[in-house]
Amino acid sequence: MSALDGFYSTWNKARATFGVGTPVDGSQHDGSSQLLRMKGMVESAAQHDGWQGKGAEAYAAANKQHAAIYQKLADLDKQLAAEVTNAANIVATGRTQLDTTKSWVDSAVDSLPTSLSPQAREKSLIPIAKQGITQLTNAMSTANGEMLQIGIRITDIKNQYDELTNQKFGPGVESTATAIGHQKGFAV
Repeated sequence: MSALDGFYSTWNKARATFGVGTPVDGSQHDGSSQLLRMKGMVESAAQHDGWQGKGAEAYAAANKQHAAIYQKLADLDKQLAAEVTNAANIVATGRTQLDTTKSWVDSAVDSLPTSLSPQAREKSLIPIAKQGITQLTNAMSTANGEMLQIGIRITDIKNQYDELTNQKFGPGVESTATAIGHQKGFAV
């Protein structure tokens, strides 16, 4: 295997790591607008001139709790969507970096004199391939580190969803947070 073959093999494996197709952003995970609408509906069921007393006060307290939960869920949905978008951007950036590196290697190889002997050509390819592999390694290392940070933040978001599942607004009623957590695919 020549030095150049080693570079292209490494590039192909690195490129496969980033997958195929357009990276999907997090918009499909953001249900915050619906949650904020629900919060608004709950807040609109407040005490008024025609509805007062202990029952109205009890509902007001429960509605305030509900509204706060909807707000927290909306905030978490926005955060989750942002992290998915961040991951998609890392994939797109990584692909671009790999393609730029490959283009640089191709150009460097094309700039070699055609009069070189096979041995001299191979000797000239070694530093080009080495620099290309170094750039690939740096791109992959950066992407891995950034994805790790996203994973940590998503775990924190999941934990915040989980904390909201302890809300109980009536006997036998699944909490809003639990229902939404199930929709998001979290085991709650």
